[in-house]
Amino acid sequence: MLLLLPLIGSVFLSRFSFNFHERKLALPLLIIAASVAGLALFGKLRIHLPRAILFTLTMAAMVTSTVLGGAGRVSVMSFLLLAVIYLGYIFVVECSAATYAWIIGAFRAICLVTACAGIAQFFAQLVIPGPTLFTFRGYIPDQFLALEYHYVDPIDLWAGANKSNGFFLPEPSIFSQLMGLAAVVELLFFRPSWRLAVIGFALFVAFSGTGVLLCLVFLPVLLLRRGDPSLLLLAICALLLLLLFINSPYLEPFVGRLGEFDSTRSSAFARFLSPFYLFDDFLLPNLRNALFGMGPGAIDVFFNNYYIDVHDPTWGKVFFEYGLVGTLPFAVFVLCSFFGDAPEKWLSSALFFNWLLLGGYLLSAPVAGLVLALAVWHRAPRPPAAPPPDPRLMFRYRPEGAP
Repeated sequence: MLLLLPLIGSVFLSRFSFNFHERKLALPLLIIAASVAGLALFGKLRIHLPRAILFTLTMAAMVTSTVLGGAGRVSVMSFLLLAVIYLGYIFVVECSAATYAWIIGAFRAICLVTACAGIAQFFAQLVIPGPTLFTFRGYIPDQFLALEYHYVDPIDLWAGANKSNGFFLPEPSIFSQLMGLAAVVELLFFRPSWRLAVIGFALFVAFSGTGVLLCLVFLPVLLLRRGDPSLLLLAICALLLLLLFINSPYLEPFVGRLGEFDSTRSSAFARFLSPFYLFDDFLLPNLRNALFGMGPGAIDVFFNNYYIDVHDPTWGKVFFEYGLVGTLPFAVFVLCSFFGDAPEKWLSSALFFNWLLLGGYLLSAPVAGLVLALAVWHRAPRPPAAPPPDPRLMFRYRPEGAP
């Protein structure tokens, strides 16, 4: 149950935060801390020594980058939040394969509930139009809400229609990414069922490209890995059907996103390309900046004060703020945490892809909760130790009386 807490916080409580004088404390971060404390109290938490060493070296390198770099804005709180979040990555939980299977099943149930909530939310706006179903503002005081997200995202299907954010989640893109992870889990661990259809329809009503991108990268490989001819044929038929209706207004929100890469004032451009412009203008011309970065929190200044739209994807934020000196050890530490002892490498790969590329998740407690509970805190089952050799077999047998 303590392993389940971060999943609940990441999905159902990700909108909540405590705001104090322009500072915020995300509720999922407190839930992760409570989970760590509970696991430690019951003697289930162990320090993974290689990760702990890498974490120490990483923090030392990042402090060095902050002291020797910091040409831009330096936020102590940004660095402290990073240290607190990734401290959780040095632990592993002593649990059995059955416990890991239970956690995967719990995550599957959470995703199904969220998918149904998102579908119901999308169609319920026909009855209750406007932002009422998409934001908690007006019902819960702002001091208890995370306000940096775009909860209400209109779509041109009918007047006043909004993309589904899964009701519990902050943005349609985050909802779509969760549905992408749910589809990966279904194909990895379970027989294909009606759940895939529900997840697919929930992904559709989110009208967001990032979850679709996650599916396009991983689902074809997982389908081939299963080796089920009927399932492959069904997937090919679904793809052909989508191509047949490619010009449908219902698919335009997905297809139209491809054109956003040509515009410097678009979400896709900001998410995937804008960091390269920052690197070219601020890091590459200056050796000191390239080595040590611009300082923790420096990229935030450019969100609304730059000639292009800027986003902070994980890979871009860490390099822009900590340079090569901070980024390289951090990359080794994170890769070791995601993949070194992973019980299921494909699930770790999907989580890593989502964390690295699909959003500004370097300091995201909700995403950290998913990663910790589904991958980082678990270890692959160790094969049973071989029995010690029979001492009688360690010497050649010689019959009695033989020379």
